[in-house]
Amino acid sequence: MPSRPGPFRISRSMQGFVALVAILAVTGVIYQELLESGIIDAGDRTCVAVGRHWAGRYDRLMLDLNENLRDNWSHVFDIVSESGIQQPPNTGGFWQPLVAVSFAIDASLAKNPMVAPFHYHLTNIALHLLNCALVFLLTRQFTKTLIWPVLLTLLFALHPVQVESIAWISQRMTLLSATFALLATNCYVRYAKTGHSRWMTPTFLFYTCILLSRPLYIALPGVFLILDIWPLKRHGWRTLVEKIPLFGMMLLGNFLDGAVRAHAQVVHGGGMEGVQSILHNFSSLVLRLVWPFDLSPYHVPETTIGTVALGTAFDVVVLALIIGALVLTFLKSKPAFVGFSCAALVILPALIQAPYSEWLLSDQYLYLALVIPCLCAAAWLGDVDWRFQPRIRQWAALATACVVAACGVGAYAQSLNWQSDRYMAEHSIELYPDRAFGYIALVEAYIAEHDYEAALHAAELAQKLEPENPSTDFYLGTVLLLYESNRSAQAIGYLESALKSDPNWIECLQNLGVALGRNGRTDEAIPYLERARDLDPASAGIRIGLGTAYLRVEKFADARREFEEALKRNNSPSAHLGLAIAWAANDNPDYAQRHLAVAVEKDPNVAFRAGRSPWLRRYIDRPGFRSLISVDPAANKSDGPITDSPTSFESGGSS
Repeated sequence: MPSRPGPFRISRSMQGFVALVAILAVTGVIYQELLESGIIDAGDRTCVAVGRHWAGRYDRLMLDLNENLRDNWSHVFDIVSESGIQQPPNTGGFWQPLVAVSFAIDASLAKNPMVAPFHYHLTNIALHLLNCALVFLLTRQFTKTLIWPVLLTLLFALHPVQVESIAWISQRMTLLSATFALLATNCYVRYAKTGHSRWMTPTFLFYTCILLSRPLYIALPGVFLILDIWPLKRHGWRTLVEKIPLFGMMLLGNFLDGAVRAHAQVVHGGGMEGVQSILHNFSSLVLRLVWPFDLSPYHVPETTIGTVALGTAFDVVVLALIIGALVLTFLKSKPAFVGFSCAALVILPALIQAPYSEWLLSDQYLYLALVIPCLCAAAWLGDVDWRFQPRIRQWAALATACVVAACGVGAYAQSLNWQSDRYMAEHSIELYPDRAFGYIALVEAYIAEHDYEAALHAAELAQKLEPENPSTDFYLGTVLLLYESNRSAQAIGYLESALKSDPNWIECLQNLGVALGRNGRTDEAIPYLERARDLDPASAGIRIGLGTAYLRVEKFADARREFEEALKRNNSPSAHLGLAIAWAANDNPDYAQRHLAVAVEKDPNVAFRAGRSPWLRRYIDRPGFRSLISVDPAANKSDGPITDSPTSFESGGSS
């Protein structure tokens, strides 16, 4: 008789593949709402502008390379030396060329600006899914069972504190550096388990990529040392010697990060104020990790539960409990000690940012905090002999599954708040109705929608709540500047008041210069605009405003220089119009006509603005000029500037 076929069995690798697909599917369903999100704030707009800048720059570079490879090949590496995104505000920015490359790729794929946010959000979600896969592969190496890697990876994937890093376009740096950190950790674990030194090479390379993305995970070599204690169980001097290149790179990265941040303004000074700021930030991060409710990108400067301030004494208690837990677990439980200490190593470098921000550090700094605790939990649970306690295993798995389900619901609910900048601002106002920053975020949202009436109302509410806050003065002055030209005189006082808090406030310098220029005080405006240009020479908006001011005082050579520099950064109609006026004033109608034609082609309304310039009107009878200039009295009776002078919102700045 033929033998009966045995039961069908799925191989361990196939089981892992099916489980991973299920994890990614569940995670994708939870976060799919974010694909419809828009641009959240000025930081997002800056990142999108950075992507378009580098994408356009490299398109032009490819043409130059085809024509003259010998003279232009070195410009391929400009992104490494020049890229830097000022995010988060008031930190001095990060040196992050790999992030700029990722934004440039998104910009190349999203040719239509209307669908650009979709591409950026899709990339963020894809990076998060990749990170989930890497966490699954990491935990899978420490246990033979499948249930714990699945549940613990889902806990990492769906914890509500992850939503901010995925939903916020400007947090691409967090996701990308986390990807490299997880790749480096996977390679190091593979090296520790196999002993093959070839795995240390990719570990070093991925760690270098972290420093080229964001230095948040700069303490990763320390994490590797602690993992050697447990679960890798490696001892001896070799574990330290082999990491010397990593520690050397860590010192170099720390030096570069400090050099970039050297010019940043400290909001919280030294002494007791600085200590309190660090304590508030640390305890707030711990609380959000354990109790992830009422999350927001903006948290008040003190530790709170809801609207209840807990005070410094509570922060000290939290710190004491963490230190006590570390000591106790070091003596009693290696898995718990490794999980606690590695999570602290991931969080502690974030506290370097604490003195530079007006509010508490946001959820982005917790993105990888759960990874090593999940790894330790998987390794410990995988070592437990469950044969004599199956019911305990079932209850443990059920409890973990319930936590994961609750996290999934919380993450989905939190993702709905990130549909637009207005939704997020309204959510912040609900959480903190007596604080101004929610209304300030609402002002930015309304300005992005060109609803200046609503923006003015929100700015007035913010100023009423915190009249001594320089940010409320800045935003009220800026909205008055945008609202109507005849209210720009009111804006001057508020902007001057805001500037007293920080003489190097670039956006305030720019907007104050514009306000003074609109009120005929051009000689006073020029020093402010020149100061803003010197602080941010890459801003096309500032150079256009300064070029406009130079035109008014008939410094045509200086105006031409500013407009030409602006064109290198932004091929805008205003820059072409300014150049046309400058060339016309220098009796060069051919160049003037060339730039005016480009400006009118990009924006037909430029013809009406050109009609206000006496330098262009004198060439109206010259062949080719009449179709480019409108002298309709109704269209040209405005007393506004000859060229538009963008405010900080149009050039991607923030307070």
